[in-house]
Amino acid sequence: MRLIAYQKNAVMKYLDNLISWADNLFRQDTIESINQATQLYILAAELLGKQPEKIPALGNIQASNYSELESEMNAFSNPFKKMETLFPNFSLEAIQQGISGTASILNTSIPSFYFCLPNNDKLLGYWDTVADRLFKIRHCQNIEGVDRQLALFEPPIDPALLVQAVAGGVDVNSVLADLNSPLPHYRFSYIVQKALEICSELKSLGNSLLSALEKKDGETLSMMRTQHETMLLSLARTIKKLQTKEAQRSREGLEKTRIVTEHRANFYAQLLKDGLNTGETAHLFLGSASIFLSTLGQALEMSAGPAYIAPDVYKGALLGGMSAGAIMLSQQGGAKVGSGLSSAARLFSMLSNITNYSAGLAQTLAGYDRRKDDWKFQQDIATKELAQIGKQILASKIREQIAEQELLNHEQQLDNARQVEDFYRNKYTQEELYGWMVGEISSIYFQCYQLAYDLAKKAEKAYRYELGLPSSNFIQFGIWDSFRKGLMSGERLYLSLKQMEKSYMDQNRREYEITKNVSLLLNAPLALISLKETGTCTLELPEALFDADYPGHYMRRIKSVSLTIPCVVGPYTSINCTFTLLSNKTRIKSNAQGNYPEDLVNPDNRFIANFAAMQAIATSTAQNDSGMFEVNFRDERYLPFEGAGAVSRWRIDLPKDCNAFDFDTISDVILKINYTAREGGNLLKEKAKAAMNQVIADANKAPLARLFSVKHEFPTPWHQFLHSAGAMANLTVAIDLERFPFQFRGKTIEIKKVELFLPLKDGMKPVTTQTYTQIYTASPLTLSITSPSGTASGKLISSPSFLNGIPHAVIEASAVPIQVKSGDAAAWSFTVDSARLKPLQEAIDDFFIVCHYSVR
Repeated sequence: MRLIAYQKNAVMKYLDNLISWADNLFRQDTIESINQATQLYILAAELLGKQPEKIPALGNIQASNYSELESEMNAFSNPFKKMETLFPNFSLEAIQQGISGTASILNTSIPSFYFCLPNNDKLLGYWDTVADRLFKIRHCQNIEGVDRQLALFEPPIDPALLVQAVAGGVDVNSVLADLNSPLPHYRFSYIVQKALEICSELKSLGNSLLSALEKKDGETLSMMRTQHETMLLSLARTIKKLQTKEAQRSREGLEKTRIVTEHRANFYAQLLKDGLNTGETAHLFLGSASIFLSTLGQALEMSAGPAYIAPDVYKGALLGGMSAGAIMLSQQGGAKVGSGLSSAARLFSMLSNITNYSAGLAQTLAGYDRRKDDWKFQQDIATKELAQIGKQILASKIREQIAEQELLNHEQQLDNARQVEDFYRNKYTQEELYGWMVGEISSIYFQCYQLAYDLAKKAEKAYRYELGLPSSNFIQFGIWDSFRKGLMSGERLYLSLKQMEKSYMDQNRREYEITKNVSLLLNAPLALISLKETGTCTLELPEALFDADYPGHYMRRIKSVSLTIPCVVGPYTSINCTFTLLSNKTRIKSNAQGNYPEDLVNPDNRFIANFAAMQAIATSTAQNDSGMFEVNFRDERYLPFEGAGAVSRWRIDLPKDCNAFDFDTISDVILKINYTAREGGNLLKEKAKAAMNQVIADANKAPLARLFSVKHEFPTPWHQFLHSAGAMANLTVAIDLERFPFQFRGKTIEIKKVELFLPLKDGMKPVTTQTYTQIYTASPLTLSITSPSGTASGKLISSPSFLNGIPHAVIEASAVPIQVKSGDAAAWSFTVDSARLKPLQEAIDDFFIVCHYSVR
């Protein structure tokens, strides 16, 4: 195992992180972010260390086939060879003359891979990447390698925005990254629609996430219900078994009850069959005998009653074989009657007892009959109960069968529940799948939210850019709620975008649309000369240049720029020019308090510097060329330089080695600037006029200059000057007020500085090995200058470091200032030795007079 491969991979991942971090800061293109990026690039360079040196090619190794290498392969099928064959310049004799220990070591066979490890191009590329980034930073270039000048101060940060970000749990660096993010390439109307589309997708993902969460919870609940059902069925299984046993015991109980009932029925049947028992029969007999005897005794006693009424007759007689005598006595009186009445009373008492005995006997017989009936009833009841118990036993058997079948059904239901539980546990769309889906959808949902949020922030940046607003607060922090997995974030973001879209429709009013043509010949003659001589120049468009047309306007922002270079070119010849915006500035407030010009010492919140990023176009025809195939103001993307401040600084690159035409035919360079502006009111207008008059009145500060091409504007004096027959060649030009801009007619122009340029032809002089510039440098011209203010002299010196060696001179202060008034003409006279001029006639192409002036 090659552990060093894992170590290198860890280092490479860390370097990727450092370089990506630094590139992100570098793209913000501010002084502070570039300083931070520089520290990260230096850290990466320190980690990389010195760049590895290239190893020379190895010596020729004898080729081997598979059968020869098979015996030397390791566990990973990597064949080894002796290392000494890898040293083509190896000399054993030289080593033996050195240290013997070293010679013995090198003479030892060291194994090495037969197939060499390839170079890690990605690892080696880190040195080039870091060196490229540091080179660009140290040479004032952006990450694309374009030269630019950064603002001294970064845009101000709103403290309330930082407080809001911290309250929302957002990192401050994220807020600053949003503030320093570049302008999107597309317009607000286009990018906001894309952001709304992403928000719709975000809402759909939110619904999908919620559905996945619900399904996950539903699967969890279904699994829980299935487990609970299986558990309850397992518990109910015991109850079903007990119910089966209960049915069996109930049947057995009914059988026992039937036996008891049969015994009772048989008992009553036997009682009915047996009738009265012996005691009961004896009781009836003896009771009947008692009634009979009692009746007989009472009958005798009743028959004795009348006898008491008859007289007493005393007779004697002996009865029973004994001596007797019949004695008859007769007695009359009440005693006899009372005895008869007593007999009658006893008769009735006897009849009452007989009646009572008869009633008791009847009662006994009736009780016997009732008892018989009851026994009969009990027999019938027992018989019916036997039939009922039979039915109950039959029903109990059925219930027992039902209980057994229910137990079987319950067993089957339990098996089914277990199968359902196994299915829920092993099916594909189970809780684990929905948990995975929740994780995946959450990740995609958050990434989609980041994409939608980034697009929304870009839309808000385009919103501010197009409306010229320094700040806005539509897309706020805290839309994503981590405690709720970000649900409803799409709806909140969609609402914020709609609110921003409505605000854009309310504030996107039409502004002034103005076209400004800027001529380098009239406004920046030195830049024109520099372009013709060196192929590059820098042009600055101050605010006073636009105030001269419309004082009191503010929020001047470019809509489009086109470039025109009048020159003579051949057929099918392009003009390859690069037009670059270096810096720009925009007055964003119509506040007329204080000084009108920008405060360059302290931060001035009335201006925004570099409102648009640095851009460039490449021309093909340079005839009203905007650098585009077709200018479409309804393009989805911004036009080049659109939205940049009209107060700007530009660079024109027209390389001579990339253009096949004569630069001396360039008569001018015209910029056509279409820009928009807002009305700032009368107070701002008066301030602008006063500031402009103050600027143009000071020649040292005024951006006013006029270039006179003697060859084209004064052709007759120029021809006479070049072909002078006298000892001194004299050039006289008359500069009057009509040669200056029309807006200065009726005013006094004071020329305070004059620069002279003597353009020379390019190339080498025929039949020589010297260029025209070298010939002139060997014998420069000295001019004697006479002006209405005095005389001066100056030598036209050619310096390679100045405008590619064009001869140049500045008129001494003794010949300036010169005032040019209406109706007057300033006569200028330039005198030079004809003998020194004639050898240079072929080399001289033109003579430029640049006048720096002020207006009063």
